Amino acid sequence: LVTEVLEEATSILQTLPNIQRASTTLSQRITICGDLHGQVEDLVLIFQAACPSSFLLQNCLLSVNGLPDIFNPYIFNGDFVDRGNNSIEVLVILLSCLLAHPSAVYLNRGNHEDPMLNKRYGFADEVRTKYPKQCKKILKQTELLFCNIPLCTILDDVILVCHGGISRTTDFTKVTKLDRKMFSSVLQPSLDGENAVSIDDWRQVLDILWSDPQSAPGCKPNIKRGGGSHFGPDITANLLTHLKVGVLIRSHECCPNGWKMDHNNQVLTVFSASNYYGTDSNLGAFVQLSSKRVVGTPRAETRISIMEPTRCELDDLSTTQTPTVGDEGAVSTASTNTSPRITYTRILTPPENGEETSGRHRRIVETLLMPRLVTFKAGRSNKQQSLQGNRNSNDAAYRMLLRRILSRKESIVAALHNYDPQQTGQ
Repeated sequence: LVTEVLEEATSILQTLPNIQRASTTLSQRITICGDLHGQVEDLVLIFQAACPSSFLLQNCLLSVNGLPDIFNPYIFNGDFVDRGNNSIEVLVILLSCLLAHPSAVYLNRGNHEDPMLNKRYGFADEVRTKYPKQCKKILKQTELLFCNIPLCTILDDVILVCHGGISRTTDFTKVTKLDRKMFSSVLQPSLDGENAVSIDDWRQVLDILWSDPQSAPGCKPNIKRGGGSHFGPDITANLLTHLKVGVLIRSHECCPNGWKMDHNNQVLTVFSASNYYGTDSNLGAFVQLSSKRVVGTPRAETRISIMEPTRCELDDLSTTQTPTVGDEGAVSTASTNTSPRITYTRILTPPENGEETSGRHRRIVETLLMPRLVTFKAGRSNKQQSLQGNRNSNDAAYRMLLRRILSRKESIVAALHNYDPQQTGQ
């Protein structure tokens, strides 16, 4: 089953561009998740509300997000594997969601989707332990899969989502054209021979997967990580202006609260692996965004900015209690508005080609994004435990979730095998 899922998912990912486009036109909402690092408990919590009485998904009535579908899309922003003990489970769940709803699941490559890091940080050993007879085949398949994962996602033409960040030399025109399949390992690229990659292309990929923001202006090598760059607020502002987007959402850094804001609220970091360094070391978080389409005049300009996110805990979303006056701690789903605020400004512009004054008013569409950041903590944080050896409620949650996702596996695979655009016209 694992090998089939890897093969079918790779066939889908191969067709995608380096920079994929996500839209909330149909769904009017989207959920963005950061690093998971093999922590399947966190993924289950993201999909479903934490219910103290029962962790089994089908018995949990108060859904926070639910599984992905066309009305409930997700962006998973890299680092699905390594460090945690259930990397293969997390990977298979995400790929199964992709197979079930390829237009509702967006995967970005992280720096740990790399065979060199997998050998050092646990994923390769996990595969050998759990699949001793097929480990070589699975590892070869995951290596092919990882280099086919897109590098970035642009959401609604206003938000750039990538795993690490950018640098002074980041050029998304070059990123669009490079062959990402050549970068099986970003840390150990082929620089000579038939499969040699250009240094410039390699730097583009390296910076996107490995970079971190810094408070100081400018850009410098990321010596701490040994790859990528530290980029300042001026670098962010220039690139976002050039791309005509307003916000960069990235991951790659463990944050005490699961998230942080940098660069005058132009960079939002979200990290979804809770208890990453041990019990109570950090919260995990995910971002919920709602959309509102604005149709402006043909000459309308758009300015995008992001507010300080509305913060709440996962348990708060599971309650139907309406906040009372003065009760600042009570938060409910209904009371938290994540829709962007839209304002309009008319400015007088210089005349063009002898046009009259009456035609010189230009409308500026101000879009203020209002994300909701949901923080959570998994019920178990012992890194030495795994689903294979500890049959507790979390194991049951994983098995139940996987059964639900893959219940349609045969029909999905059959549909892919029978897919013939020339015959069906679809």
